[in-house]
Amino acid sequence: MNVQKRIEDWYLENRRDLPWRRDRDPYQIWISETMLQQTTVTAVIPYYERFLEKFPTLYDLANAKIEDVLRLWAGLGYYSRARNLHEAAKILAKQKSFPRTYSELIKLPGFGPYTARAVSSLAFSEPVGVLDGNVIRVLTRLHSLRWQWWRPQMRSQLQRLVDQFIAPGPVNILNQALMELGSQVCTSKNPKCRQCPLAKDCLAQKNSLWSVLPLKKPRKAVEIWQWTAMIEMRDGQVRLTKNEAPFLHGHWLLPGLAKKLKKAPKNFDFRHRITHHDIYATVQQLARPDRQKSRSQKDKASRWVSIQDLDAVSPYSLMRKAWMSQAKLNRISGKAPLRVVMFAWFITTILTALLLMFAGCQSIKVAPIAAKPSRPAEKVGTYTLLTQQGVNRTPRLSPNGNRLLYVSSKRRSHRNPQLYELNLKTGVENRLTFQDGEIFDGVFNRTGRRIIYSSSTDEIKENPVYLIEAIDQFNNGGEPLSPEEIQSDDLADPKNFWGAKLPPTDIYESMIDGSHLLRFTRTDSFDGEISANPQSNEIAFVAYQNNRLVLYRMNLRTRRINKLSPIPSSIATVHSADEWPRFSPDGRKLVWVHEIGPKKTAIWIANADGSDSRRLIGGNAIYWTPTWLSKNNEILFSSNRSDPSIFELYVVKTDGSCLRQITRNSKLHKFFRMWQAEIDPKEEHIYFTSDVSGTDQIYKWTLSKRIQSIINHPCPPAASPTKAPTAAATAACTPPASCVPSKAK
Repeated sequence: MNVQKRIEDWYLENRRDLPWRRDRDPYQIWISETMLQQTTVTAVIPYYERFLEKFPTLYDLANAKIEDVLRLWAGLGYYSRARNLHEAAKILAKQKSFPRTYSELIKLPGFGPYTARAVSSLAFSEPVGVLDGNVIRVLTRLHSLRWQWWRPQMRSQLQRLVDQFIAPGPVNILNQALMELGSQVCTSKNPKCRQCPLAKDCLAQKNSLWSVLPLKKPRKAVEIWQWTAMIEMRDGQVRLTKNEAPFLHGHWLLPGLAKKLKKAPKNFDFRHRITHHDIYATVQQLARPDRQKSRSQKDKASRWVSIQDLDAVSPYSLMRKAWMSQAKLNRISGKAPLRVVMFAWFITTILTALLLMFAGCQSIKVAPIAAKPSRPAEKVGTYTLLTQQGVNRTPRLSPNGNRLLYVSSKRRSHRNPQLYELNLKTGVENRLTFQDGEIFDGVFNRTGRRIIYSSSTDEIKENPVYLIEAIDQFNNGGEPLSPEEIQSDDLADPKNFWGAKLPPTDIYESMIDGSHLLRFTRTDSFDGEISANPQSNEIAFVAYQNNRLVLYRMNLRTRRINKLSPIPSSIATVHSADEWPRFSPDGRKLVWVHEIGPKKTAIWIANADGSDSRRLIGGNAIYWTPTWLSKNNEILFSSNRSDPSIFELYVVKTDGSCLRQITRNSKLHKFFRMWQAEIDPKEEHIYFTSDVSGTDQIYKWTLSKRIQSIINHPCPPAASPTKAPTAAATAACTPPASCVPSKAK
């Protein structure tokens, strides 16, 4: 079987069910490929569906107002894509048929080499290859090409390679197969080579070069700009001008002056990043403008826009920040009607609530949104899928075990992660938070009537680099870099240790109904993973300080914060990480993961104040998200110690003895990972996160009596050594001396 046939068969069996793949409509393919530029698939799907609902045909888009197009595009960024779509649609609407070839499509606005080839090949089977980042990665690894692929000459060579590859056909299938393979299997970090249909032909895999191919493109130097924006109001309207600065050039923004600097200024209202432009902005409010001056020649490039239409005319994050920054001046918002309009404009993408963040308490009530009871849509082995909408992770049980709290993102109503609650008896789901930023982790307090969570500031919402790279990658497990990628120079930059820069977050608390919001920390750093003490008003959380993640403890009543520092200085390296802390059921102990590098992790245990710390289990594997079993005071955790690609669940005693592996998912013949596991107080069900279905979702495992006996069976007194049990089929743990050692070297 040749290479093309193998990848074609693999694609037809494993392809994702994406909405633009259900037919070969050139209009729909064009919209999807335009949206997918610089944007992830999961982020694009809700935008794509809303866009086609509003503009189902080419003629609907051509006849629409550009403001309506931009309004639906808001949040995707790179707004020139939307303007080019609209311009090209108006041109195409005048023609009798959709162009079928690359040479015709490339002449249209917004149709670059990639988009033109994608539409002509996927819709009309023109024998041209589609070259994107995923395909470049597959080809350079397949042929072990140390090419500087970003250079025009090398890119032309790669284009010829992909043209040759897809020539045997079917063209539309092979092009999509290459892109799908690069996206799902031949990933930039930790590729799944065992699942790759081209593995036996891949030279990079044979020579262990996958970590260095493709070569990394040199980053463009960051430019520092100072932007002074001026707000002019007239009869409920604000003045906008065509921007002449290199960032958002030609778009409608507040009038202002942009100046390139050599170093960052000390005084500014806010900071914003657009690609390689680092913008330090200052907002000024001008007095009521002279109407006669507004009619002068230099105002011909200006327009007056009502506040209600600002999000349609200027839907940019920079504009939003500037507009909200002026509220601090407390001048424009002097009239109540105008203030209401301004708030309404800002929350058009949320439409439910606006939470104004202060250092102290806020009293704003938001009723939870109830959904219909969810029905299991999928079963993997004995595991039942609980969540269906969006991407869901970090399940946390309420104290009575009847409710499940989790973080969910990429839904129709919002992309940024928010907290949801699932009633495990009725199946009803409620949305609990309406934060402007991203929720990273959340827990119930000891009574179950409040939620404590970590959420980002607005900076992360407005910064697409944080939003796409940091949140998605770090929440998906922060795939660690390979040893080959970690160089001594890279260790100076903390983002290289975890694979993504950590987003700025703070700790909040609110009632279940969203009222009485309290903000406990105010930093520009990362205050992330949280554990609530079930016996007191105390929490443990992870904070990013001095180039490492460390554990802190806070009393929620006094707001007093203490650093735990349970790891000896000889072990806690500069870039080590203390993650996923969990209090014991009696509140006296704390367990967590300590990481010092790729595949160098261990689970540690200590008293709740950080004293008497010791390593519980570790070795040449990854250990994730430990939690406590209430009955026998043991630790449940996930690890890939049995198979590097499959994360299984294990149980170990708190003295490090009697290690039992309770799952064996390799029998499912799927790439399976289980982490963030929670066991209910009765120890009848385990709730966990897995990406086996393609995205992170939450599953329930109803424990059989046999599995319960394996979990709860105590180790007998020491006897003659026997073989260490590793599978769930093993009846019970043998004496500690013969169990799998916890302090693996």
